[in-house]
Amino acid sequence: MAGASERRKYNRAKINVSIRYRKLNEYAMPAMTDNVGGGGLMFYSAKDILKSTYLVLEVPLPIYPEPIKVQGKVVWTRRNVAKNNYSIGVQFTKIIEGDKDKLIKYIEERL
Repeated sequence: MAGASERRKYNRAKINVSIRYRKLNEYAMPAMTDNVGGGGLMFYSAKDILKSTYLVLEVPLPIYPEPIKVQGKVVWTRRNVAKNNYSIGVQFTKIIEGDKDKLIKYIEERL
């Protein structure tokens, strides 16, 4: 997957935070991120989520009092047989500019 990092506009950091995600008009579910960037993130889910599904995510960052809320689109999903879960790749589609700045600053401090 050598091309994946070349396609990314923002750096990604190995950040494990407990997030909440939901499909539009559904209840929020907990999940754990594996990596986070200014343009998207990857998280682990107990359930498979179809590619092109839109999600609302709440991403808490320890240095800020309120979680960052973003909307994103599932761009890939992979089943992890050994862990009995799924890896879900999400591209952000809507994020408040100030929240994006906070997220990028948080990530850059961890690279």
